[in-house]
Amino acid sequence: MFSPKEKRAATVFIIVAILALALAPISIVLTIITIILGLAASGSILYSRKKTRVLRWHETDSPGYRSSVAAQILVAKIDISDILDPVTGTGFDDGEVAWRCTTCQMFYHDQTYHFLRDQNSSRCVGCGQARLERTRVGAAEEVPIKPERPASGFEFESRYGFRRGPRQQLVFEPPVVRLSEVAQYTGHVVYFQGKVVEVQKSRATSTYCVKFQRGPWPRVFKLVIFPNYVDNFALGGQTITDYERKTIRVRGLIQDHPEWGLEIIVYSENEITVLD
Repeated sequence: MFSPKEKRAATVFIIVAILALALAPISIVLTIITIILGLAASGSILYSRKKTRVLRWHETDSPGYRSSVAAQILVAKIDISDILDPVTGTGFDDGEVAWRCTTCQMFYHDQTYHFLRDQNSSRCVGCGQARLERTRVGAAEEVPIKPERPASGFEFESRYGFRRGPRQQLVFEPPVVRLSEVAQYTGHVVYFQGKVVEVQKSRATSTYCVKFQRGPWPRVFKLVIFPNYVDNFALGGQTITDYERKTIRVRGLIQDHPEWGLEIIVYSENEITVLD
């Protein structure tokens, strides 16, 4: 639409042009016609310039979308200052290298990523997809992208500990499971609390087995600590053997090993709390 000022300017210009055509010689008339056609083609008189609209939203927002809108989109990176690593339950430092699941937007510490790569085929404990990409967390910054419809969110079963958080971010709260329920949570991070009846160490692999039941390894539920994670414990193997006859609370990944059966695995003593 034209503004009143633009309409008046166009009217005056047309009147002046008509008078000039009536009074001027043919050579001048041709020159004026050429100028008018050139200005009309460029749209400087007959058309107003199209203004660029700027839309802003966070990656996790879902703004309205209209195919007729051509805009420059500025996307602010997710501020994850209040987001925790779902495996360890710990936060992130500014500028820290991290791994983000492109499906459900969960973030992992670099060490957690290597743990999931080795023990869970690089699958996210949230959505179960192996779609983790390297990123760096910290202050938000604006990045131009093409205007596309934002992807819709994902729904998960509440029994696995998912809920909608602020900015549509998935917040992970591990469920507390009993011994009779652990088989239902294979591939998921949970809290398990139990009394350690025995701690054993494999002579062949130096793997520690912290048993919550008596019996052969494949037939009992146990906490397994692989040798490459033993150095993450303050006193190494001594810290692990001291769990014997104590009640502990473990935040870890449930697995059903084809040879060794049901187990919960961790990579640091930070996921273990001694209750007595």
